[in-house]
Amino acid sequence: MTDGSQGFWAFYRQYTRSGIHTAATAALTAIGLLVFVHWSFAILAVTIYILPPIVLYLYENPEADQSADTKLTDTGIRSEHGPKVEQTSRQSTGIPREHASDIDNAEEFTDIETDQDESIDQIEPEPRTAPVNPEDGVDAKSTADTTSEPDSGKAETSVEVSDSSHTDQEWITATSPTDEGLCDVIMADNGPYIIGDEGTILARRDRWEVILRHGPTNNSNALCGIAVSTDGRHVWVAGNSGVFGQYNIETSQFTDYSAPQEITNDWADIAAVGPAGEETLYLVDGSGQVLRGTNNGGEVRWDKPQTPGDGSSITSVVFIEEAGYLCDTNGSVYETIDDGDTWEWIGVENADPDFTDIAPIRQDAISISCDDGTVFRYDGINWTNMYVGEEALCAIDRNADTGLMCGGNGAIYKRAQGGWEHESTSIEATLHGIAIGTEYPSIAVGEDGTILEYI
Repeated sequence: MTDGSQGFWAFYRQYTRSGIHTAATAALTAIGLLVFVHWSFAILAVTIYILPPIVLYLYENPEADQSADTKLTDTGIRSEHGPKVEQTSRQSTGIPREHASDIDNAEEFTDIETDQDESIDQIEPEPRTAPVNPEDGVDAKSTADTTSEPDSGKAETSVEVSDSSHTDQEWITATSPTDEGLCDVIMADNGPYIIGDEGTILARRDRWEVILRHGPTNNSNALCGIAVSTDGRHVWVAGNSGVFGQYNIETSQFTDYSAPQEITNDWADIAAVGPAGEETLYLVDGSGQVLRGTNNGGEVRWDKPQTPGDGSSITSVVFIEEAGYLCDTNGSVYETIDDGDTWEWIGVENADPDFTDIAPIRQDAISISCDDGTVFRYDGINWTNMYVGEEALCAIDRNADTGLMCGGNGAIYKRAQGGWEHESTSIEATLHGIAIGTEYPSIAVGEDGTILEYI
């Protein structure tokens, strides 16, 4: 059987479990009874039954990437009336390298509010910096040191997830310099960087090394979010108690910017857009706030904090070239196409799971990992949902070519035609962060200092 026919039959098996198939079957039965009136009703009945799956298959499967994680579920139309938030304007954003993708002239969204609030225009005090020993790591010192409305996207159909066996690469457990929990990982210009529970920051050189032991403030606050400037030269980290700092790859210095505007909330994630020294920074927290700042050669000017939603915890914020996105634990997703001046709610109506991470590659190709083992996908109009596995999914990363997810019990999934393939690992620890590598191996991190490399 050819790949095309296999794809159609896989699609048809899912279609037979959908509401559209049920309606078509009922119509076949009802109209078929009219054959006693005239034989032409038989042709009409058969046409009504066989036409919907053919049309849906041709519409939803023009290429493998468009259908990989789309399943026939109840879908919704994007609302034009979700809650919005206003912020002050900034220059247009760049695209982080790890989320770069081909732009297919996606239809731009409209009806975004453009009114602006006044910014606070507060400049933080001069930050303090200190060099880092790349071999042994350092303890940062606090005294002068550290540098249409959518319907529910409920998962109604399950998908069989197969083990991948078509590649020579595998996930290998790396030697870790720490046994602390690791929270996230990102790819910078000179390789991957990892953040951990006690403020630890690791970098991959010839081996994994600790470059900071107790965080920017030396108080061992957990680090939860990590981002990199568009040119890969600055690594930004954020975490509990308002901790926020920058690592300069070229000078090996940390700069402490903690408690911006004297805010000491627990930062859940961070996005950085633009080259080193000119970044626009987006901090999100457990109170549903977004704090935007602009780095001007080391001085960061902060705008007034905004709350896009109902105050639910924001779990992830990511920017691509043409837009930015964030998701929260209330099943909501917000989009900005004006660098964060305004945010528009784009779904998901009556979503059951908590959203844990978001990975956009285009405005019409957005994926979200969920704590119930499902993945939501947005095609610019509809939200659909796919069941992936029993484990909670904690993180997702996507680019134009592939995708990776990780979660409980050492679970890793790789994007493949027809869905997500389960990757074999030798661990049972929960994995909290994952990053696709191009020049460097892909990395997954988690409990007890776990580091996995795809080599």
